[in-house]
Amino acid sequence: MTSPQLASTPNRRKSAPACVEHPRAAIERIVREARYDYDAATETLIDALRADESLREYVVAEGARYLVRNVAGSMRGGSTDASEVDVSPVASGRPFQRHHVAIRTFLDDHTLPGGTPIGDARAEDLKRAIEYYGSQEAGMRKQRKFLEAVGKKLPAGKRVREVFSDAQLKRMQGDAR
Repeated sequence: MTSPQLASTPNRRKSAPACVEHPRAAIERIVREARYDYDAATETLIDALRADESLREYVVAEGARYLVRNVAGSMRGGSTDASEVDVSPVASGRPFQRHHVAIRTFLDDHTLPGGTPIGDARAEDLKRAIEYYGSQEAGMRKQRKFLEAVGKKLPAGKRVREVFSDAQLKRMQGDAR
């Protein structure tokens, strides 16, 4: 279910709809609909990111984890303390590596809550973002506990609405907090 092609760019692929599904499922759907054409899927995902804040937050969080793992992996030969490691390819004389470009792109293209690009953020911007994501983390932890409780009691092959009443779900949700 995609919207019509954009009139201003007749050769452009279809735009992504607003996301109402889990972010990972939305990304998988976008890839399938693009028939695994990475360029088309990437463009459609970028459109979807502009329209859907929860998808944008998911992709930023996953991208940050991916970048940190890559940088940490490349640093493993030496110190793991970032203050002691020179990761600058220019200063070390090493040729540019892909993750350095990815980090630079990440700093320019991704924003904190409130719209500040990560590369332009100051300490106070980061503190506000940390508080914001901390509050989301607490909510997600509660949601996880609730889903675990439901999952433990849900018989295989059954749907939640087939097994539990609203009152039971509310009680389990309250117990998870």
